[in-house]
Amino acid sequence: MTDAPVPLAGAQPRGEAAPVAGGGGGAASPPPPAARRGRTSPLLPTLAVSESDGPPVRTRGRLSSNDWTRGADIGAIFGLDVGGSLAKLVFFERTAPPGIVRPPSASSLAKPTMERARSLEVLNTPACSKALRSFYDFMASEEITKYLGSVVHEDHLAFYSQDLGGMIHFVHFATSDMDRVLQLIRSHKLAHAVLRLGCTGGGSFKYQKEIEEQLGVQVVAVDEMETLVRGIEFVVSTVAGECYTYKLEGDEDAEEDKERDPLVEDGQGAEDEPTSAKKVSERWTAKVQRPAVALQDIFPYLLVSIGSGVSIVRVDGFNSYQRVSGSSIGGGTFFGLARLITGCSSYDELLKLAQCGDATKCDMLVGDIYGRTYSKIGLASDVVASSFGRLMSMPTEDIEQLTKPEDRARALLMMITNNIGQVAYLNAVQHNTSRIYFIGNFLRRNKISCHRLSYAID
Repeated sequence: MTDAPVPLAGAQPRGEAAPVAGGGGGAASPPPPAARRGRTSPLLPTLAVSESDGPPVRTRGRLSSNDWTRGADIGAIFGLDVGGSLAKLVFFERTAPPGIVRPPSASSLAKPTMERARSLEVLNTPACSKALRSFYDFMASEEITKYLGSVVHEDHLAFYSQDLGGMIHFVHFATSDMDRVLQLIRSHKLAHAVLRLGCTGGGSFKYQKEIEEQLGVQVVAVDEMETLVRGIEFVVSTVAGECYTYKLEGDEDAEEDKERDPLVEDGQGAEDEPTSAKKVSERWTAKVQRPAVALQDIFPYLLVSIGSGVSIVRVDGFNSYQRVSGSSIGGGTFFGLARLITGCSSYDELLKLAQCGDATKCDMLVGDIYGRTYSKIGLASDVVASSFGRLMSMPTEDIEQLTKPEDRARALLMMITNNIGQVAYLNAVQHNTSRIYFIGNFLRRNKISCHRLSYAID
């Protein structure tokens, strides 16, 4: 770790996420269980059960309302985060360890682990075991996605936690579909064995009444900042490789990212750029996974959460944190404006479109203004001087012909990413922190922003 502010990446954001926390995978890729869905749960307890019970056995069919569900409460395995754009459901599944597991974590987290174990001891009953089996069976089926297309099972984000003794799974859906999701849960009687549900995010207040009335489940609201901080500390200290960053290709500590930017591979978009700055930034694609570290070694740090907007939290130690800044320009801004200028309707579609675009068709560069590099103040000719500035001089009727939807999508994505990176860096300087952790669904499968943030800040 250098003295200058540097990004660590890991999820969705995470992600499923650029300098991101979560989603990078562990030291080895474990074979997925029958129901493989998911991501990290910041408040997840250890499931203390006898070894003779073995892993849950799958059964088919819907969860019935038979007498065996009475008194069962499996709510401790769930965590729900309802944001402005997406709702994220996390659930834990006890499974046997995969054939290859990561080394023991640098921090044992003894006390929190004991507290989590006690909180899940209530699951060690026949009624809860049957409820768990039925739920896992339902999640392994395709009934959810058949009913509601916005439900996404993030299989690639699921990971095995040796400390917890099972898999952590992640599912998300559009918050606007909350009513339909509640209807699905009610029709399949999935909430009959859930008495309490831990929930965070603004939606934990907005939808509390509907969840409680429609499902008969008590919503236990948990502070959003607390869940973010505890979540990143769990991932950093117990899951090797789940946090990562990117370096220049050829870096001795890096391994090549398999999902490279098509513009880098094909050499597109750089033919008219004589200077090396753009070429260097485009080749900042070598992934560097971070090992698990002792928590006391990471303080202080900035936690930058990129959702619909951006929140920046400074963390000084255990249970010591405060929100220091933020921005209204985040993932929701990109999604909303991109739909307006491209006609795309899904986030994944926009990312695929942006991968094929050339932002220089829309952006005004330093070279467009000075005709060359402005060496006196250290600006290369390919540095963006004005996002979308090239369109100022284009006749309105020619914009559609001279720029493609993919060019506009990429220029917008770069503009949003650059703004987030600058805000994060300036806050790191102001608050004297040498580490920045980026998290949030904006970075899920968003290699362009991941690479850009790593390059710009490092």
